[in-house]
Amino acid sequence: MESLNNIQKKVLDNTDVHQRTLISLFPIGHLQMPIPEQKYDLRLYLAQTPIGHGCSYSETKTFDYNLLHNLLGQDTKRVLEDEKVECAIKISILDSMYGSLFPILKKNIISKSFDGSLSQKNDWRTGIVLHEVKRLIGKSNASHTLKVLNIGVVASFLKTLINAGYNVIGSDFNKTIIEGELTGIRIEDGEKSPYLIKDADLVIATGMTIATKTLDKIIQECRKHNVKLIVFAETGHSFASYYLNEGVDVFLSEHFPFYSFMGHSKIDICRKNK
Repeated sequence: MESLNNIQKKVLDNTDVHQRTLISLFPIGHLQMPIPEQKYDLRLYLAQTPIGHGCSYSETKTFDYNLLHNLLGQDTKRVLEDEKVECAIKISILDSMYGSLFPILKKNIISKSFDGSLSQKNDWRTGIVLHEVKRLIGKSNASHTLKVLNIGVVASFLKTLINAGYNVIGSDFNKTIIEGELTGIRIEDGEKSPYLIKDADLVIATGMTIATKTLDKIIQECRKHNVKLIVFAETGHSFASYYLNEGVDVFLSEHFPFYSFMGHSKIDICRKNK
């Protein structure tokens, strides 16, 4: 994906070996059920370098601990340029550095924080998404129904948008839910996403579209059809400044630890220049 190549080049051109050293790499297996309609069985990497930490969800089913052990202490330039290393590991490394090197302008960011139970934090983050949807395209009603496409489906997003009166479509690459239903919505194959965009008023793409290397095409199609685009990112959360420059309207950046972990949660609402 061109955007990842560009992000990697910017990071490597603006860091030295000391800033790029991989201090730690946490492989995390993550099971969760934030609402009854959706269970998650996820794998993610949390990488730390001297200038920050970054995350990426992974499509892998098992971790190669020998490989991960051998990466520790390396100049991540070698890791990033190694074609044998999983893309998700590379994204987590880039994510650990990009935000420190290329921060979002303060005038374009609103930071929100919250403490509470998993259910309370899930409602809080979903409320942020709904607010940005309404701000970008307005409210949906019987006389003017607006269509929202969620790529990389999140059940709580679907449910909240339906309850708010939007016509909601979902697409995903997860074979266990494709062509099934989630919160009463049929889930289409993620391969169809570019063709679904043209009929939508707004797209919500999750950060996994970075890991699946589909976000560039999503941005291209949204620009082509004048469709508003929100990216909600846990994966690649620090890439906000890059993707806002590429045409994303709102980049919602959820910091680690994510809402599904105990304790304090933080989301940055990053908006492109008007």
